[in-house]
Amino acid sequence: MLYIVRHGKATGKDENAVLTEEGIKETELIASKIKISPTIIYSSPLPRAKQTAEIFSKYTGAKVVILDVLRPEKDPSMLKSFSYDGVMLVGHNPMISNYLSSLLNYQIELGNSCIAGIEKTLKLLICPEYLKS
Repeated sequence: MLYIVRHGKATGKDENAVLTEEGIKETELIASKIKISPTIIYSSPLPRAKQTAEIFSKYTGAKVVILDVLRPEKDPSMLKSFSYDGVMLVGHNPMISNYLSSLLNYQIELGNSCIAGIEKTLKLLICPEYLKS
């Protein structure tokens, strides 16, 4: 399965923005509740995405690798070569949602801390609000 994740809520949109307390809590909620086993996590180099990737790494044991191609301004078509076999991509909108939409052939927008799982078709879509009591 290919996992596509949008970073958690952040302090802003600039390159140095980090996750807010809520962003950390929501990402922890998702990462702790779902049972997934990515073999590797590729993350944007921006701090908010790296923090999100590190939270998922804590729960999955997967290594985090930084990829410049996951920066928000990059062209999502550059991601087409990724396999569907245990890879997690952590990035930013609009790029990460545009990539997901291109794989599904319909428009979908990931909210903060949302994860989508794809095996050529959408198999998983979980957002923090689905898990809150």
